[in-house]
Amino acid sequence: EGVMGETRVDLPRLLQDLRDAYPGSLAETLLTELVANALASGARHIHVLADPAARALTVVDDGKGMSRRSLSRFHDLAVTGKARGRTIGFAGVGVKLGLLVCDEVVTETRTPNRKSPLATSWRLAARTRAPWRWIEPPGLLDDVGTAVRLYLENPLSPLLETGFLES
Repeated sequence: EGVMGETRVDLPRLLQDLRDAYPGSLAETLLTELVANALASGARHIHVLADPAARALTVVDDGKGMSRRSLSRFHDLAVTGKARGRTIGFAGVGVKLGLLVCDEVVTETRTPNRKSPLATSWRLAARTRAPWRWIEPPGLLDDVGTAVRLYLENPLSPLLETGFLES
């Protein structure tokens, strides 16, 4: 199953500090960030799909996708590919906040020059460990773009409610 990446720091505290930099609820922040990332990638269409039975929220865009290097760096909590103050997202950390409320974060991405997509699975395994690994793409994308699927710990998360997502 491929190479594993590693991040070491008190992750819940770091993520909680990042979370406190936002005005809204964590659910609101996560959704805003996922959409902001999609818009920053040049997406024209963004699909937000809740699957309460699977406790999954999936955001799929038709933006430019991420290279292997970008997807790898995406898992480094200290790194952002965004120019400061240039985009809507807050320093590219939005999806990382998902680690606070998810059992797993799956990302699938494809750039225009790749025949097939790349995918990773990421989770908070311990206070100082957020391992991620390359996985077989689960088929969330039809074409170029990025899909992020959050497997939520809480079956009652507002991120699984259509009304919340629409508002």
